[in-house]
Amino acid sequence: MRVINKEQLKLADLVLKPDVGGRKNTDFSNLRNLIDCGYKSAMENITIIQDSLTELYLNKISREETKVEGLVVKSDNSEVEAHFKFLESMKISEREIIYHLTQYSNLNYFSKFSAYLKKNGEVTDLHIHAAENETI
Repeated sequence: MRVINKEQLKLADLVLKPDVGGRKNTDFSNLRNLIDCGYKSAMENITIIQDSLTELYLNKISREETKVEGLVVKSDNSEVEAHFKFLESMKISEREIIYHLTQYSNLNYFSKFSAYLKKNGEVTDLHIHAAENETI
């Protein structure tokens, strides 16, 4: 078994340290208790985990950090448009818009899903094209 050292921990994006009492890292007795400790630690830190994963994801998107104000969401699919209306109330970057688009839970319902921004005077239109999969 390989032991994780301090240098490796420094490279981790996120480290959870569940309270497992005084157990050694080689003690695998009562696994259910270890799993429960890990689960409890994850749930207690879920916001930190979500924020860390979001930040990691955003850092991989190469876009300008310029904030978009006066965003107007438009879509050829009324459900998609309604879902993304919340973006209109935000001062949001292109990276954040991409993030929210990719996190849309219903993406698998569409054969094509695309979006683009278009400056339109004082506002910026977010056009979302969402072609639904054919019903068989």
